[in-house]
Amino acid sequence: MKMKRKFLTGHLPAVLLTLAGCLLFSVPMTASAAEAEEAAVQATYGDYTYEKYDSYVQITAFSQTASDTQITVPSSIDGLPVTSIGKQAFYFCEKLTSITLPSSITTIESNAFSYCTGLTSITIPNTVTSIGASAFSYCSSLTSLTLPDSITAVPDSLCNYCFKLTSLTLSS
Repeated sequence: MKMKRKFLTGHLPAVLLTLAGCLLFSVPMTASAAEAEEAAVQATYGDYTYEKYDSYVQITAFSQTASDTQITVPSSIDGLPVTSIGKQAFYFCEKLTSITLPSSITTIESNAFSYCTGLTSITIPNTVTSIGASAFSYCSSLTSLTLPDSITAVPDSLCNYCFKLTSLTLSS
């Protein structure tokens, strides 16, 4: 028995390398995740900067110099649905007081509306299924927020430093 243990421990690295080699050559080769992911094209549409993919558009920024205080995010750009508000897309847009999101939106990423200090209302459609952490942090003028029934988890720090928030409505 001592011989077997010595044999296995002495040859364990070689056995592992052989197994790894077998696995490596038995798995079909595919493109890397980065290569397989569709390439985004960045462009602008009015005050919006967006990334255009094969089948959807993601808003990545809104101009901080825009004069509008009340906006409705477009439901489509270049014939494709706007499905996502990207990370920090409306970051520090202090002039905005009201934002309406279209029913094409499914995702709001982290810090998407952080530091929108003038924001008093936002309409989130029932199609939104995911909201990232700190999405509304430092929206110090926001008084109420209603999360649609489609949201199954409340993210961390959703409304950090929203000092005027008096109503937060969550789904059942």
